[in-house]
Amino acid sequence: MKSLKNYLLFHIELRPAISIIVIWVLSIPIIFLTAYGIARNWEKNYVAEQINLAHKSLAQTTNRIAEMATFKFDVIKKYASLLTITNRVNRSLLSTDYAEQASAYLQRVGNVLTLHHVFILNKNGICIASSDQDQHNSLVGVDLSDRKYFQDAMVGKSYAQFVVGRVSSIPGFHVAFPIYESSEILGVLVLKMDTETLYQQLYLPTGFITDREGVVVIADSPSRMLKVVPGQPATRFSPQECQQRYQRDQLEPVYMKEYTFDDIQLWELSKGGDLHISQNLSINNLGLHIYAFTNVTKILEEGSDMFFRDFIILLSVFFISTAFIIGTITTIIRDKYMQISLQSANTQLQLLAQHDSLTGLLNRRMFDSTI
Repeated sequence: MKSLKNYLLFHIELRPAISIIVIWVLSIPIIFLTAYGIARNWEKNYVAEQINLAHKSLAQTTNRIAEMATFKFDVIKKYASLLTITNRVNRSLLSTDYAEQASAYLQRVGNVLTLHHVFILNKNGICIASSDQDQHNSLVGVDLSDRKYFQDAMVGKSYAQFVVGRVSSIPGFHVAFPIYESSEILGVLVLKMDTETLYQQLYLPTGFITDREGVVVIADSPSRMLKVVPGQPATRFSPQECQQRYQRDQLEPVYMKEYTFDDIQLWELSKGGDLHISQNLSINNLGLHIYAFTNVTKILEEGSDMFFRDFIILLSVFFISTAFIIGTITTIIRDKYMQISLQSANTQLQLLAQHDSLTGLLNRRMFDSTI
């Protein structure tokens, strides 16, 4: 170890310029890794901060959508509850003579509430009055006894279910309420909101809303409608169940590919598309689940640009400062080593001057100096 140290010191004294260059070249990997680590840490902190802000904004948006959806359904349910006790609705179930008048009344109700359909089912599930009675593909006479909203309403429960219209093929939410005469259930009143109208009222950003079965019922893009989120119950539906509820032989999965960047969960919503952060929220009383997304590709690109810029700057600064520091330290070491060498040489000369070269004894000069 001592010989290696002396070897290095000798070369620093003998060839200081070459020594500086060699030490500087050997330090390049350390410079590179240090600059990379600092720039990467700055990028990570910037991206994390920006995505945290995006998450907070997205959470507020998701909560707003949930509140608006709950409010909208509550309004519809209250109107439905009021309509079930009106004479025009009840009389249509007691006598067919009032069915046409009830249909006209339901049509006005549907226009006021911006509903797609308002109709009445008798206790057998047959539609006897509908707001679309004057249309060629009216619901009047259609058997809807297999619908869950009808079955639940017939046992005294109000129920909201998403299904695709059997006649219109238009998807929508069906809110059903039982119609009573004394304590007997005469039939069911159904108010249908189509998904297009509801989407416009909710102001849904990038994302979609699924029903209880995990099927997309409201989406920012028509291409996602009536697709199923992987792992949800609808993925196990038989073709008969799919046809009955959604007018589809099978349900395709929604494209959602997960990525991880610095422990941040990201989603790709289309092949080769942008990356998004997600915010999920369940509306338990409605059986709906919100999947909201925010595009963060720009944030990631800004972080990447910042990394390369900072990396180049740090690398340049480190190269220059390291060369200066190595040069300064090498010069100091060389000067110190030369000083020590000079002192050692002076000591040797002094010993030669005080001793006889033949006998090695103290000479007259040492004698005079001592005297």
